[in-house]
Amino acid sequence: MKHRARVPALLLALALLAGLAGVYRAQLPPDSTLHPPVLPDSQPAGAAELPPDSTAPPPAAQELRFPLDRYLGLTGTYGELREHHFHFGLDLRVTGWGVPVYAAADGFVSRARVWFNGYGKALYIRHPDGTSTCYAHLERFGPGLDERMVQAQRASKQFIQDLFFKPNEIRVTKGQLVGYAGSTGGSTGPHLHFEVRDAWERPLNPMPWLRTQISDHIAPFISRLALMPLDASARVEGRFERWIYYPQPQGQSYRVPQEIRVWGPVGLEYTAYDRQNGAPNYNGIYAADLYLDDTLIHRFQADRYTFDDSRYVLQHKDHCYYRQTGGYLSKAYIDDGNLAPLYPEHRRRGIIHLRDDRPHRLRLDIRDWHGNRCHAHLTIRRAVPPPAQPAPRTGRPPTFRLVRQTLMLESDWPEPAVRIDYADGTSEELAPAYTYKGRTTTLLPIRAGKVPRRAVFPDGQELELPIAAVGLPSGGQSVEGAGGLRAWIGAGVLFDTTALVTQASPPTRFPSACSPLCTLGEIGIGVMKPLSLRVAADRNTDRYPAHQRQLIEIKPDGSLNRFSVDAQGATLAKRLGTYCLLGDDEPPQLRPTNFKPDQPVSRRLRFLAFRAWDDIAEINPWQVSATLNGQWALAEYYDFPQLLHVPLHTIAGDGPHELSIRLVDYAGNSRTFRYTLRLVP
Repeated sequence: MKHRARVPALLLALALLAGLAGVYRAQLPPDSTLHPPVLPDSQPAGAAELPPDSTAPPPAAQELRFPLDRYLGLTGTYGELREHHFHFGLDLRVTGWGVPVYAAADGFVSRARVWFNGYGKALYIRHPDGTSTCYAHLERFGPGLDERMVQAQRASKQFIQDLFFKPNEIRVTKGQLVGYAGSTGGSTGPHLHFEVRDAWERPLNPMPWLRTQISDHIAPFISRLALMPLDASARVEGRFERWIYYPQPQGQSYRVPQEIRVWGPVGLEYTAYDRQNGAPNYNGIYAADLYLDDTLIHRFQADRYTFDDSRYVLQHKDHCYYRQTGGYLSKAYIDDGNLAPLYPEHRRRGIIHLRDDRPHRLRLDIRDWHGNRCHAHLTIRRAVPPPAQPAPRTGRPPTFRLVRQTLMLESDWPEPAVRIDYADGTSEELAPAYTYKGRTTTLLPIRAGKVPRRAVFPDGQELELPIAAVGLPSGGQSVEGAGGLRAWIGAGVLFDTTALVTQASPPTRFPSACSPLCTLGEIGIGVMKPLSLRVAADRNTDRYPAHQRQLIEIKPDGSLNRFSVDAQGATLAKRLGTYCLLGDDEPPQLRPTNFKPDQPVSRRLRFLAFRAWDDIAEINPWQVSATLNGQWALAEYYDFPQLLHVPLHTIAGDGPHELSIRLVDYAGNSRTFRYTLRLVP
């Protein structure tokens, strides 16, 4: 029986106005050479202000129609960890491109968006109870709406569109065909991304709305556990290091056999995945409970959060471990700066600080939404860490690294102390903390207002510390570092007090470099919001004019990534890391992938597919254009998978047709590619 929850008239009015207000924010000047100020695929412009209790439970869920003809499994779950965000919905497996997608309930189309990344082609339907559903990565929209989208694209001669509709302008009924599944935007394979949102556009876990349509009898599993010291006084097995354990499975129970010695505040971290019936892949979990001696001290539960909360994933997972290994370790404690509404219960933020020398039991319970569970058990005991011991003189120079905003100095010389000289002219002496494998570690917590510049060791060796500043979450700081690097740290950029290391090195790998390789920050330090970053050009300036110098991120694996760059060479960097001004005077490249030029093309293809790429500056999606026989033609460019599609259903007649595609990169380099097409059945 169909049930619709009643919504107060004022609440419904606010929700409807939210879908209409602020459309102007989606506009961008056609000649812009910057990445546009992207509206989240998520939150329509002008969405209603959140209610005071933003952690209230979701509304009562009415059963929705499954948006596909049949359930084939999940390839992604709500709250699943991604590199820089939590996953907002369910990824539903499909058999390929063109699978029909149906409206989950009665309502009206509030928005239809076509974008070069993110959700690609996405449809938003508002329902009478105030909720809405989102259908993303579509190949195309359903009858009627797809024609309206193409009309808008032809009128503006622009593939990228963001259309908002009045309430009841385009009504849909439950089960109506509204689109076809695909792999558009930032997708790497065909699937349907499906979301349920409340009246304030907060994505909700869709499982309660599909509770009888998704079956799951498979329990989650745990592959890794870790204990992490949380400040400079803490130790695990006598060291200020993360210790990783691979628990032994015993059915749905996992055990670490040895007793673990700890001291001071420590936190448990874990790697856990869920699996569903009919799907071989590993997905994210729904909930995790941590018990200390049968007392619940921390709970993670993925029911609801806002799009603004998504970057807190950088604090929820051990981001340093991820950047170093590519693996995920979730924290069963709430780290400083983590304000995500995903922790309904906790005691002392889940931080473990033993006060006696008795053994204590830790139990981690992992649940999926259907109630399948697994458990991990380990025993910890407080143990006084051993003191530092005399270390052999190996002749190795002292080194430093930053772990959890603690400066770790490693050397051969434990006694009597290491002297730290600060930028303000003061000094202090630090006793060694411990010795391990012949190296002595001295620990210095990073503090606001105290910038360590030099470490002087007992044998007279000096270690310059390339820390330009100590950044604060309150922001308002200008940082000048090595290699002509300058940065502006605004309010809310940093999660915690952060030592900002700056280093410069020769750009030997990059013949077109116009600056040194400049590093800001340590690997694994995430930022909540972008920071402004600039690097001065000091070479190749006669070869590359200013607009061809692009400030590019050099990722740890050596690949390149471009954020927005303005005419003065500044970028809004979404990560701390290594950057370099690279000159680019080469045009983009285009290569057909599903047909051969000058040979007949089968109409059984859904589209002409190309790989489109640029080595440095990246292709400007706002300036991708195509003509067919001299008339504007639709060319769909998606930057993350570097794909360009020309839909065959937009080409009438067998031909021959003359297709021209023009690509322009952000450095202003352009190239036109021409193909002669003859279509056959």
